[in-house]
Amino acid sequence: MRMGDASSKSTVAWKDIPPPRGRVFVSCLDAIVSFFVLAAIVNLASFRSVPLISTLAAIAWLLLVGVFIHATLHSEGGIRQFAVNRLG
Repeated sequence: MRMGDASSKSTVAWKDIPPPRGRVFVSCLDAIVSFFVLAAIVNLASFRSVPLISTLAAIAWLLLVGVFIHATLHSEGGIRQFAVNRLG
């Protein structure tokens, strides 16, 4: 097989690259959401010492974040493509 034949049959993977200033905004937003997810987990870990409404709010927040992650996974084509888009 010649080199020309091999290169004509290969496939090329494409990746969407966000603009640089958008990347900073997304990183800050990810940090804020991650902080509040951690706060919700800590709140659930100490559910016996916090009010019921606080526990329900933490559960609702984690469910909302989970739904958004699931929707993003579904729209981007799976966990592998999601990880490539987020981690580079």
